[in-house]
Formats: sequence, structure tokens, C-alpha cells
Amino acid sequence: MSANSNSTNTENHDWAKDIDCKNVFIHGYCKFENKGCYFKHPSDDSIEKNKETKETKSSAPLSSGTEEGSSIRKKFSFEAPSFTPSGSVASLTNKFSTMSPKLDEIPTFVPTSQQTPKKPQQVSAESNDYFAPPNSMFTPSVPSDNSQPGLPLSAQFPQHGTTAPHNVVPEMFYAQATQYPLNYNLYAPPPPPHFNLHLNPNERTVSSFFIDDNLRESLQKRNEACLQTFSNPSIPDIVGVYHSLVPLNNNFDNNSARYGAVSHMYKATSNKDARLYALRRIENVNITDKQAFKTIKAWSSIENSNIVKVHEAFTTTVFGGNSLVVAYDFYGNAKTLIEIHFQNQPELITEQHLWSYLIQLVNALNEVHDKGLAVRSIDLSKVIVTNKNRIKLSGCGIVDILQHENTEDIAQLQKKDLELLAKLLYDLSITSIYGSVSFDDKTQDQIIDHLKFSDDYKATLKYLISADFNLKEIQTRIAPRLLDVIDGLQNSNDFIESQLSTELENARLVRLMSKLSFLHGRPEHEGDPNWSESSANYPLTLFVDYVYHQVDERGYPVVDLAHVITCLNKLDAGIEERILLVSKDEKNCIIISYKELKTLIEEGFNELRMRKDI
Repeated sequence: MSANSNSTNTENHDWAKDIDCKNVFIHGYCKFENKGCYFKHPSDDSIEKNKETKETKSSAPLSSGTEEGSSIRKKFSFEAPSFTPSGSVASLTNKFSTMSPKLDEIPTFVPTSQQTPKKPQQVSAESNDYFAPPNSMFTPSVPSDNSQPGLPLSAQFPQHGTTAPHNVVPEMFYAQATQYPLNYNLYAPPPPPHFNLHLNPNERTVSSFFIDDNLRESLQKRNEACLQTFSNPSIPDIVGVYHSLVPLNNNFDNNSARYGAVSHMYKATSNKDARLYALRRIENVNITDKQAFKTIKAWSSIENSNIVKVHEAFTTTVFGGNSLVVAYDFYGNAKTLIEIHFQNQPELITEQHLWSYLIQLVNALNEVHDKGLAVRSIDLSKVIVTNKNRIKLSGCGIVDILQHENTEDIAQLQKKDLELLAKLLYDLSITSIYGSVSFDDKTQDQIIDHLKFSDDYKATLKYLISADFNLKEIQTRIAPRLLDVIDGLQNSNDFIESQLSTELENARLVRLMSKLSFLHGRPEHEGDPNWSESSANYPLTLFVDYVYHQVDERGYPVVDLAHVITCLNKLDAGIEERILLVSKDEKNCIIISYKELKTLIEEGFNELRMRKDI
């Protein structure tokens, strides 16, 4: 039995006799070598041979032609010459010994190729030919000499303040900007649309608590335009009952073909009602007949959503010559159709735009013609855009004053208004195919056939450019499209009302936060028994900590805007819900309702207002 078992054990461990023992590699020897270890152990002769082989390799010359020697030579070369500095240590020491260790006396590095820059020429505000609005961003670019044929002549000139000649220093443009520009990114931007897909029905993003970013930025730009000021000795301080004049118009609008004279636009404040008005001034106009202003009373009586209201007209000499000034309503950050569709980043003209413009202009002309008047100045530079697709006729009444001696029949003048309307719609329509269709040797009807619009619009446009048409027939043709415009206006109204309701809630919360801030943390409350931990007002201090100073289980601040707004809404409503308020040291706990907290705030705020020293 024993012999069989020994043979079996020997056969079971034959597989290990050719495997090197790991103890030799780890410790250098195996203490179980002669005590039953089945793995392979190197003999003493093999160990000596390995040592001799390593010594031979290490002592072999690096310049040998073997591959091993060449690879080693690439890394190390003992035959390479030693590094010897060109100068002695003493010379290097003397070189830096003259330098001062003081920071103020360290010389400034100046490249030898650098030239002394020329001091930019200072340009005063009086020498500028135009005024760049502060909301126009300067983008350096080289103007192109190629004009854009096919567009209106005034549309080919770039808006000043947006591009600059390459030979003008940037300081000239920065000096014209406002010193305190508004920051339109006061709120965090809305999250990407896909982020809302992961929200639960009871969750909201931060942006949903505030007004829409695009609407907010648009309103802020209007407010900035209303608060804009400009000091220029060449502009008088007071013109009639108006003061604080700020130039508005660009150079392309100075020489008006409609008025036949140089015109300027200003924003001004009235001494009568402190409201803002737009003043259009016509240079070198000598009017002595009072009958020239007889139509202004009729113009001032027109109240129409698509006409800039006329207030008054008068002549003045405060600009250094005889000038005609007409006062209109002021619309902050309004732009003309040229600026919207032909300059900077022009907005694409679609069929919806054209139908909307046609309906609004027909509405304006219908009101004017019913009053027995004629506009006589309808072009792309006299139609302003005050909101999304909202247009208004501007500059009304000026031609009546300048051409008061003209005895032409009013019916003919009104017919010319319709012709100007047709020309404006035609110019806007053909820009959609400009460049893709040659206009040579083609009639207007043939060009209209190439438009990528509906047949209904093309038929209406052909009717407009025909020689014989009237305003009533135009109203009949556009009647089916009125429903689309009304639907768009109602949707826009619903959107603005929803945004207004959001800001309305925020306004309530601001008033509540202001009252709470007036009471919390006042220096005179320190040591006051009415604000001690045992007083009735102590819950207000704990409530501020509950709303703004919460921490999580790891002690990190909790910044939860939804929690703040929810608590303030409940406090403003004064509901009966009770909350647990705990002091910072967790020694005091108070259970109180929002209604009781609101009562404490109102009483404390009223007491604060009643103090004679506040």
C-alpha cells in the first residue's frame, strides 16, 4: 500500500519539476529545496555562469557592432566629450553682480524689433459726423467696395457703429460707447431643451420663474435707449419745451429724398409731462405762413396702432439756422425696414411678413384717408418696426408742411399713397429671388411669376402694381388673411400676459423680501429685548435662517431657489400651514404658521415706519 502511494505522489508532482521555484526569484533561495519542494531549483554551476555572463555584457565595449551594443550606445556614450562652458565662472559672476536685487530696479524687457507706437489721434465728439448708439456692437471688418445692386440705394450703406474702416484705431469707437452698458445676462441662461425631458411633472427649472430671456433682453434694450444721454456742444440744450436731446438717426437717413432736405432725428424729454418724444428736424426751412401748419391739428387727432402719433410742429433757430421740428411719440430701440431686412444680419423676408406688412399698412392708410389726409412719404426708411412684425408709419405731416403751397387734389395724393404702398411691397418681395433670377428685359408681372410665394399673394401683388385700384378693393382681397394676423396677435398677447404674470409674482416677492430685509439684522436690534430669543419677534430671525441658510446632512449650503420662492409665496399669502423653525445651535424650536409670520412682519415694518428717526 505504501509503495503504491509513494509512486502515485511522485507521478502527481512531475508537472512541477520544469517550473522555476518562485522563492528563488523572490528571496534568492528556497529553504524547502531539500525538504520536499517539487519545483525546479538552479544548481550552483548555473548560478556562476549567469554571473559571468552579466559581467561580460556589462564590460563589453559600447562601440561593438552587435545590435545590443548599438542600442545601448543610443542611450549612453561614455566616449562623448564633456561639456565645458565658454566663459569662466568668474565672468558669469561679474555679469550678474551689477544687477540690483530690488524689484523696482529690474530692467524691463523690450524687443529690439519693437517700434514705438504712435499715439492715437484724439477725436472729439464735435468732429464726429454721426452718433453711434451704445447698443450697437463694434465688429472689426474691412468694408467691401462692391455695392449690392438691386437693393434700395439707402439699404446699401452699412449702419454706422457696426463696421469700421481698417485704418481707424479702436479707441475712436470705444469712446462713443456708453460708460455703463447694461448687462443683459443678469440671469442664468435657460437649460438645453433636452434637459426638460428628465424633469418630473412636479419639477421646474429656474428659468421658468422669470421672464423669457429674449423678451427680457428686448425690453432692457428699450429701457437703455430711453435712458441714453449724449453731451455735444453742437446740439442745443433746449428746443422749445424739449431738453436733453440725443441724436438717433444714421447717415443714410440724413438726405431724405421724400423731404428734399437734410433731416435729423433726436430723442428729447418734454418739460410739460416729462415724457420722451422723437423730434424730426428739417434743416434750412424758412416758413413764415401759419397756414402751413393747418394740417398738424388733423394729424395729431389720429390714433392708430400703425401710425406714429404726431403731437406738434414748430420752427426754431436754436440750431444756427431756420429749422422745422415735428414732435412724435418715441419708441425705444425701434428700427426701420431697411435696418431689419437689409443691414447687419438681415432677417429673411417670408410671405407671412409680407401679408402682415400689407395688412398693417392698409390699416394705416385707411385711417389717414378717412381723415381727408395723405401720407405722401411711404418708403423703407419711413416704416419703423417697434416689435416682432409690428410696423408703424413715421414722418407723417412733414410733406404737408414743406409743400403747403401745393394745390394738388387730395384724391390724387391719396392715389399716390397707394402707388408708394405697391412699390414698397414690390421691393420687399423681389429681394427673395434677387441673384437667382435676371431682371433684364422682364416686366414686373414676369418677375412676380418667379416669386416662391403662393398664387394668392402673387395675384394680390399684381393687382397692387396695376394702374387702377382703390383701397376698398384691397381690403376685400386681404380679408381672408386677417384671420391669420389676428391669430398671431392673440397668441403674442397670451405669451406676453403669461410673462407679465410671472414678473408680477416676482414683484410681490421683492416687496416682501424688502420688508423682511428692513427688519432682519438691524444694528439697533442688538441687545433689544424685543428681538431677543425670548421675544415675539425672534421667529422672524429663525425664518430667515429657514429660508436662506439651510444646510444638508454634510454641512454644505442648500441653494434651492424653488424652496425660497415657495416659502415666500406662502408667506405673502399668509396661509395657515405651520412650519418648524430651529435655531442654529438646535436649542430652540418654534412651531408657527405663515399667517403669524406675516403678521409679525407687517407689525414690525409699520413700527419701523412710525419711528421719527427713520
